[in-house]
This record gives sequence, C-alpha cells and structure tokens, in this order.
Amino acid sequence: FLICYGNQTGTAFLYFEEKYAVFITAKHTLASARAGDRILFKRGEEWASFSLGALWNDPRGFDACAFIIDDFVVPKDSRTKTGGALYPGEPLKFLGFPHGLVGNFPDQGFPTPLVRTAYFSGVIVIDGLKITILDGFNNPGFSGGPVYVTYENETSLFAMISGYRQERPSHGRV
Repeated sequence: FLICYGNQTGTAFLYFEEKYAVFITAKHTLASARAGDRILFKRGEEWASFSLGALWNDPRGFDACAFIIDDFVVPKDSRTKTGGALYPGEPLKFLGFPHGLVGNFPDQGFPTPLVRTAYFSGVIVIDGLKITILDGFNNPGFSGGPVYVTYENETSLFAMISGYRQERPSHGRV
C-alpha cells in the first residue's frame, strides 16, 4: 500500500497471522504517529483517510513498526491466485541478444538467445496505457524478445520486451 502520514510517504504491507493482520512499514514513515492519528492510503487516484489503531515500534530500535487501522476490512483470502495471475516478486524469464551477444548452446544452426531472470514488480498506467514493470537486467538487444513464466512445468508467454529504463545518476544504487 502507498501510505502518507504528515509529509512522509512510504510503503506498507499486510502481514498475516492466523487470527489477525497488521500493517508493517518503516518506522521513519510514521515517526511521530500516535493511535487515533489519521493516515492516508492511496486508492485509485484518490487518498483515503483512516484512523490509526494500535502502533508498535521495534523495541530494538530498528527502522520498523507495525500498526492496525480502525475499521479496515482485510480481504478474507488475499493470496488466492486465479487465472495465472502473477504476484509482485514472482520470477519470469526473458530471452534476447544483449549488445549483439549470441549463444550457441544447443547448436541448432541458429544463434541461441541468452536467458535472463526478472521479477514481476507490478503494473503502472501512463497516458491510459498499462505497462508491466519487471525488475531485471535488460540491455539493448533484448527488445522484441519473449517474456515467459512457468507454472507447474507449463511454460506460457507473458509479454514481449519493448524497452528498458536506465537508472538516473541522481538516484542511489541498491
């Protein structure tokens, strides 16, 4: 979830236990938060305001905290996978000839592409166009290559590589 508290924005996720679910986020995102404060969750194009319930900071001083939201309904089964849908973080493979490099295994008379792994990061919409975001190393030469996923020993075409975005020098490297 994209969340906002005061002038801090960050990410929170649901952590499920058998009898309850709590949100987890970085402590600095909710640095001065108290129970009863309002926290914003991005829903579609709008921000929805919720009341913070209990809030727990890591007692060892790590940058982590857990919280609950009053009147927040947690879906009964948020992990149901249907129709081959991907979850963020799932691996995919893609093929191509980066920088003109070619393989020759197995030798079939044609150059063989190199294989890379990427992880499904999510889908964004830019000017009404849905764009699937994969996190993986992509170089010139992969364009047009297939992206595929394997479920239970069955391989399915997922997408086609159409581009990549270079990291801006002003951003730190992870």
